[in-house]
Amino acid sequence: NQCVNLDSIEYIGLPQIGAVGAYAFAGCSKIPTISIPQGVKTIGNYAFKDCSKLKTIIIPNSVESMGRALMFGCSSLEELHIPFVGNRADINADSEKQYPLGYLFGTESYEGCEMINQNYYDGPTNLITGEFYIPSTLDKVVIDGGYLPVGALNDCGNLKTIILGNGVTGIAAGVLNGCGNLEELVLPFVGNRKIESADVAYQYPLGYLFGTASYLDSISIQQHFYEESLDTKVSYDYRIPASLKDVTINGGYITSGAFYGCINIARLEIADGVVGVAEGALFGCSSIKELELSFVGDRVGLSAEDTNQYPLGYLFGTSSYEGSVGTKQLYYGNSLEEKTTTEYYIPVSLSKVVFDGGYIPSGALSNCIYIKDIIVEEGVSGIGEGAFSGCSSLECIELSFIGNRPQIDEDDEWQYPIGYLFGKDSYDGGVETQQYYYADYIHGGSGSTPQLDKVWSIYYIPQSLSKVILKCGFIPYSAFDSCSNVKEIVLSDQTLKIPEWAFSNSGIEEIVIPAGVKSIGAAAFASCHGLKSVIFEGSESELRDVGDHAFYDCTSLTSIDFSTAHKLSHVGAYAFAAGESGISKLKSIVFSDDCFLTILSSNAFYGCRGLEYVKLPSKLNTISEMAFYYCDSLVNIELPQMLKKIEKNAFLNCNSLAEITMHSNIEFIGENAFDKCDSLENLFYTGTEEEWDELVQETYQKYLDDPTKYSAQYSNGLEIIKLANVIVTCNYSLEN
Repeated sequence: NQCVNLDSIEYIGLPQIGAVGAYAFAGCSKIPTISIPQGVKTIGNYAFKDCSKLKTIIIPNSVESMGRALMFGCSSLEELHIPFVGNRADINADSEKQYPLGYLFGTESYEGCEMINQNYYDGPTNLITGEFYIPSTLDKVVIDGGYLPVGALNDCGNLKTIILGNGVTGIAAGVLNGCGNLEELVLPFVGNRKIESADVAYQYPLGYLFGTASYLDSISIQQHFYEESLDTKVSYDYRIPASLKDVTINGGYITSGAFYGCINIARLEIADGVVGVAEGALFGCSSIKELELSFVGDRVGLSAEDTNQYPLGYLFGTSSYEGSVGTKQLYYGNSLEEKTTTEYYIPVSLSKVVFDGGYIPSGALSNCIYIKDIIVEEGVSGIGEGAFSGCSSLECIELSFIGNRPQIDEDDEWQYPIGYLFGKDSYDGGVETQQYYYADYIHGGSGSTPQLDKVWSIYYIPQSLSKVILKCGFIPYSAFDSCSNVKEIVLSDQTLKIPEWAFSNSGIEEIVIPAGVKSIGAAAFASCHGLKSVIFEGSESELRDVGDHAFYDCTSLTSIDFSTAHKLSHVGAYAFAAGESGISKLKSIVFSDDCFLTILSSNAFYGCRGLEYVKLPSKLNTISEMAFYYCDSLVNIELPQMLKKIEKNAFLNCNSLAEITMHSNIEFIGENAFDKCDSLENLFYTGTEEEWDELVQETYQKYLDDPTKYSAQYSNGLEIIKLANVIVTCNYSLEN
């Protein structure tokens, strides 16, 4: 009490505290946050009186009773967590005294407060209206449990967020009446109590919480629902805040008409804990933009073997309303042999769907032409083929796995590509795309090892799809091949391998390779004509292998920097080569000086006519055939000190190459290694003249030993390697 300079409280090594007494922290005007530890059972009157800088109070669910006006004068309070409403935890609808939220702040005015009127029971049948004074700053209340009595949060016009925890046992009618600025509401169930099925009476809708009395900034919404009888629906005009945009339901069964006509709601989450949803529960939600679902259809626990695999439209119903569009959806109904078609009315405003769990059946979002974003989270157990068929406006999809199920790897059967999600049926805005994938194992003759069979299908992928975000580590073979409209793919930090043909012929413009990626498979990015940038994430890449044709025919790629790939040991044939068009904008490539790359494979930079700068690693000992064929913008190159072999045609047609530096460790230069290097005038050799002459003579001797292996007749070694007209400077020092 009155510790005016106290600005923080920590409970460290204390025995369990059983109570916070009256006035315990009164006048502690500098404390910004109080979090009462678990174990406390009672909090006395005025416990936090005049804590004028207090912004957050957290009271645990171990508390059983709270004194009156315990937060009197907390004029800066913004966020309040309480275990129940009123003075004790054990109240119910029949209790004598059912105090509202205002009880905790008191009936006397203080600076920074506003007066509100709240109804409550002061006796068994004595419903009265009391004046309470609540901080005008309070905009978030979290209530973890208990029963919410009549008037519990009445007239709390400044509240923007209300969260009712799963411990809440029941809610009286109209408890939120007057919350005219409410924006976000989290509920443990819809209605007055948690129900588990459609077979019970009194299936109250969302409006029940707000009541029928008008208040400032509310809108009138007529809602239809089952009350006493399940044979006939009744309707009430409820007053719901126009500001309410975000609603989350954490449990129970969502009844028919639960959100009937809620034209203001923009985001709705049906969270894990909800057991089922009635058809048309979201009828008339014409402004909804984002829907987050823990399952699709009418019930939790759906699998691919079940009948009645209802699609998204089931939630909105089959009757039209303003702002909806008739959407014919195909799904498995009473039979798994043949699909059913039903026309549902889905809001035009719905642009984003998030799947948190369950099985996403075939046709789940079929023909949802206005959806732009789809997110498949880790809790999803599987996806049926064509689940997103006809989503012709889809721009971005975020996936926790690729294909029909999570947790597949490279040895599993049926590694479906991205097209599987969109199906094999054509639709307006779908691009016909042939994709290969691994199907089942095929067995050869006796003693042979079974192999995964490569098959292909024609899928129809939305032309609008431009971005894919992957949150999974495994990428199947050819997963995004020929996705020509996909401009951006974000890889997961879990990714260890980019497989063969993974993104070939796609439209990606930039790729960030996570630090953990160890291999880039053959043709992984082949013919990605829009790819301009390859970025290796982090200060040290785990990359070891770049496969054949990995970046082949990437006509817009200007540079690649492998300087962080210290473990790189293999670069495959044609890895960066130009394609049949002969177009290549690659200007520079840098390898880490200390990487383990010893062989530069044949045709690695074949036809890279724009290549101007190459930084080769120090351990390189072999430049294979035609590795730099037609790199006619390459003016000079320093060959690594450890280099021993330059194979035939290695620098063929490098007609801008003016000078080259070569070390004395070189042991072999192949036929036509520098053929048609018309500008080559100087070769700087770090060895002696005797060593150079010996190298040239050995080259000629190999020709004399077997001239049939050569394409022409030669009179000396310099003719063979096409350096006869080049000035060779021996004993060259790099320092000079």
